[in-house]
Order: sequence, then structure tokens, then C-alpha cells
Amino acid sequence: MKHKPPFTAELESDDSTHAQIWRLTGKMVGGDCCYEFLDTVRENVGKGQVNPVLDMSRVPWANSTGVGVLASLYNAAHDAGGKLILVGTTERVVSVLKVINLWIMVTHVDTLEEAREQLGAS
Repeated sequence: MKHKPPFTAELESDDSTHAQIWRLTGKMVGGDCCYEFLDTVRENVGKGQVNPVLDMSRVPWANSTGVGVLASLYNAAHDAGGKLILVGTTERVVSVLKVINLWIMVTHVDTLEEAREQLGAS
């Protein structure tokens, strides 16, 4: 049986565009790490880092709890005048986000460079 890695979220950087760039790994299916990530990002949004950028390229799946986390982050960023940007989102996660129409609401790009360009344009 394969060992399934837990969900992890690593803050890669925060920069002058009021962004926080996160590298996410593993399935977004709830659990302590998922909720701690949500709380930390919302806290950072409250401190002025209103543009969470999530590198989703290593997230193979998100269930309803994971999608709820993304929706909550979208709302936090939007309410603070920022935007949530998803980078390199895998097709399985995209399909779930499309079902609930969150995909059309969030900014999504293929690379971190494109995310930085989006932030420079805002």
C-alpha cells in the first residue's frame, strides 16, 4: 500500500505586492494542517497581505472541505480588496471547482510569473 502524504502548506514568500505565496502539497481533504493553513492565510490577509497566491500544482485532489477552504480564502481576500490566485491547478481540482462555479470567480494562472504579473496589474 502506498503511503499518502498529508496535506502541507509552506509559505514561500511574502513581497511588496501585498502577496503571500504558498506551495501546497497533498490532498486538500480537511484535517488539522488544512485548517491551520486556512487560519494562517486569513490572519495574513488581515495584516495586509491581501493577495494569497496558492501553488496548486502538487495538489491532486480536493474534497468538499478543501474546496470550502479555497472558498473561504477567496472571500477573505475579496473582502480585503485583494484576490486569490491559484497557480498550476491540477485537472481534478479544476473539475471540482467548476462544479460549484468557484473556478470562474478566482484568478487562475499556469505559473508563478503569471501570478506576479496579475498582481502588478491590480
